[in-house]
Amino acid sequence: MAVYLVLSPPEASGDLRSYEQAAALRFVRDGFYWLALFFPLLWLLFNRMWLVFLGYLAAYGVVAALSAGFGPTLSWIILALFSILFAWEAGALKGWTLQKRGWQVVGLVNAANLTEAETRFFERAIKNNQVPSSNELTAKAKPKIIPRIGEERVVGLTLRD
Repeated sequence: MAVYLVLSPPEASGDLRSYEQAAALRFVRDGFYWLALFFPLLWLLFNRMWLVFLGYLAAYGVVAALSAGFGPTLSWIILALFSILFAWEAGALKGWTLQKRGWQVVGLVNAANLTEAETRFFERAIKNNQVPSSNELTAKAKPKIIPRIGEERVVGLTLRD
């Protein structure tokens, strides 16, 4: 099962009762992205993750330059591990990018696929006889203990402010 981060757009009123508000929700899966492993630059551009794209280019260049001194075989292994690490963190980076654009976290859902995540999210809202507002779920979704490095919040292996 995967964990899906549910985000509402910045222009959302916070009331998810209308079809337009519900249809605008984004479900971002936290986990491994195969396309981000094999086609990281295209995946970043397709998802409009411009800052992450520039950061990926810079980080890949640094890793490639540092690993060049270890010989071709070990250098290839190090770059492959870097790509695998990026593919694992791609979902977190996608969520971070949307939050930087003003999207608000309205919930978390455990599900096997996107359809099941949507179903569980809205069933829970209907079962409680209400569709949760983004303010209510954002307050509940924040952890009590936030891991930090200095003043920066840490999510997975990436920094988040």
